[in-house]
Amino acid sequence: MGSANPNRRPSVNAVGRHSGQRPTGRFALVIGASRVNNVVVSRIVQDCGIKPVASNATEAIGLLEDTSPILIVLEGKLDADGVSCLLEKLTSKQETGNAPPTIYLTSDGAREVTGYRFSAIAKMPVTVETLRPLIDRLASEHHRDRN
Repeated sequence: MGSANPNRRPSVNAVGRHSGQRPTGRFALVIGASRVNNVVVSRIVQDCGIKPVASNATEAIGLLEDTSPILIVLEGKLDADGVSCLLEKLTSKQETGNAPPTIYLTSDGAREVTGYRFSAIAKMPVTVETLRPLIDRLASEHHRDRN
C-alpha cells in the first residue's frame, strides 16, 4: 500500500482525469466540483499507490455502472448537481454490499444527513497527514473484505 515514495511528487499529467475510457486495475474515484481540490486529493491518493480517476458527480454515476473503484473520495456540497443521484446509486450499492468505502470531505465540518453512510468524514482543507491514513486504512479493509 504505502510503497510509493513520499518524496516523489507526480506531475499534473500523472493525475488521471476521467477521459471517457473505462478505468482498470486498482483505482479510486475522486469526485468534486473543484478541479484544484481534485488535483490535490488525486495526488494524495496516488501517493498511497492507488490510481486516481478524477470526475464530477455526473460522470461518476456512469463509471459506477460498469467499474469497481476500491475507494471513493467525495468533496463538495451534497445538494450540488448530480451528487444526490450519485448518493442514491451508492446507497443502492451499499444495500447490496457492493459499495466501495467512501470518504466525504466537508468544508464546514458538518455531518450532513443524506441517508448514505460514509466510511469516513474529513474536514477541508485536507493534508497528506490527515487523508493518507484514512485512504490506507479504508483501501486495505476493502481489499481484505473482497478476499
